[in-house]
Amino acid sequence: MYQAIQEGDLDTINDIYLAGDYPDLSAPDDVGNTPAHLAVLFDRPEVLKWLHSKGVDLSKKCDSSGFGTPAFYCTHYGKTGMLTDLWAMGYDLSADCDKFELPPLYYAEKKGDTLTAEHIKKCMAQGTLQDVMATIIQRCTRGLFARNIYREKVAYRERCALAQTIISAPWRGGVVRMRNNRRELEADMQRENELANVNVDADASAQQETKTIAPEDLNTAPPPS
Repeated sequence: MYQAIQEGDLDTINDIYLAGDYPDLSAPDDVGNTPAHLAVLFDRPEVLKWLHSKGVDLSKKCDSSGFGTPAFYCTHYGKTGMLTDLWAMGYDLSADCDKFELPPLYYAEKKGDTLTAEHIKKCMAQGTLQDVMATIIQRCTRGLFARNIYREKVAYRERCALAQTIISAPWRGGVVRMRNNRRELEADMQRENELANVNVDADASAQQETKTIAPEDLNTAPPPS
């Protein structure tokens, strides 16, 4: 297991685990180092993620003396990338990381490692990954509600416009002619207006023809037979 972790050989690590040669992934080896401690020492974040996927508690002490957690050794060696991985796996970087119950930021500042300290502060400012995911979900939910409210407002305005159109429609036998489809209603109204315009034009033409007949033509008697 030691060599497989050192080389980052996940296939071999998985085979050893499935074969039952190393059943407890949280247990130390013959030297006293746990797989999580070795993953940090050899800078193998993929092994750390694999251990997390197998249910290993990365908040526990991982060295032979029971001094510090993986976060402590990531801070001690300035492995900011692995600190980010721990944060992404749900580890709280503001939690205690050693037997003195001190957080990683304390050791980063004590060493004068400003890069690691700023990195830890940045992660802590965002909270845990669960907090970030909860915030994202809340934003998505608010956006969904806002879009639904907008659609409801549009639909309400359309219903109001349709109601106004129905109210102003011509009466037939005391019953308002109604349509479920507003486009059909508007088309019917347009055809009625066109028909009304045609009738008006026909009446105007008839009146014009009546006016063009001369009065003397009306008084002229028919020729004798």
